[in-house]
Amino acid sequence: MALNLSEVFFKELKIVDELQIDLRKFKAFLRRIDESLVELTKVVNGVGAESKLINIPHDGGVVLKPMPPFYTPVEVKYLLVKLDKPVYMKPYGATRVLTKLPIDVAIESGGAVVDITPLSRVKLGLYGPPDLGELTRYIDSTIVSEVPPELLGLMTLYIENKSGEPATLSKVVIPLSGLAVSISDERGLFFNDVTASLNRGLVEVTVRREVTTAAKVRFPIMERDYTYVMKFGH
Repeated sequence: MALNLSEVFFKELKIVDELQIDLRKFKAFLRRIDESLVELTKVVNGVGAESKLINIPHDGGVVLKPMPPFYTPVEVKYLLVKLDKPVYMKPYGATRVLTKLPIDVAIESGGAVVDITPLSRVKLGLYGPPDLGELTRYIDSTIVSEVPPELLGLMTLYIENKSGEPATLSKVVIPLSGLAVSISDERGLFFNDVTASLNRGLVEVTVRREVTTAAKVRFPIMERDYTYVMKFGH
């Protein structure tokens, strides 16, 4: 039975006595201890995690939100996505590629994030040399395949070759700033659009504040686009 994502995400869930959230790979159990404390216990991939207490008043609740895959043991600013297949670009050519990416699940209470759980295996990757490169969260098809299809977000990657020479794109480094996840009217998960502009060995990857592929999807309003220039191969 397919998950009804609109009944799970972006809705306030009250905790009177007990509340159970079931996203298959991720289960959360919230049990009220008293008027101001709730115990959160998580089970991820069948493995129970340590419980913790959260200060949630008796008239409060929690909101689940799909988030980009940015959780890591250390802070990272970029997502390194290896494409399923390399994309060959002819001179001055343009195309688009649809890519599925896993999400993280955030639990908020009173507007504050109290817990974040990745729904995929967390792997770090270095883009570039050790002294100049960027530490990223790495995503490839193997990691994506571990997540139930309905809990994957769809991203449209627009690719443009601005040079007079052919080029091949096999990976993109995407800024996590500005990247967001929302639900369409058809209850699917969507990321906002990303563009990759190839020009003389460099790739300019931009997270767009405007959505072009899923006009009915609402994303947080961004003040600007966010861009990263790939200098160490693509």
